[in-house]
Amino acid sequence: MQNSPLILLSNDDGIESPGLHAVIEALAPLAELVVAAPKCQQSGTGRSLRVNPKDKFSPQEIFLNGKTFSGWSLDASPAVVVHHAIQCL
Repeated sequence: MQNSPLILLSNDDGIESPGLHAVIEALAPLAELVVAAPKCQQSGTGRSLRVNPKDKFSPQEIFLNGKTFSGWSLDASPAVVVHHAIQCL
């Protein structure tokens, strides 16, 4: 998308969260999206910054209404996911 904003999307409910998928669908026509979220539900650990130096993002395809979106998941807290996404993605 030319001249569109770049938005980093994340959450604390995991990459497979219906809420995250709804936001992807809503924003995809308006912006370039970078989707990075925990591999699984992480509610209650949102600001935890325990870091494992061996953590690596795993590519994740997200299928929504006949479209495929690229995302990244990390087995870490939401804060760590966002921190890594800003630095690496």
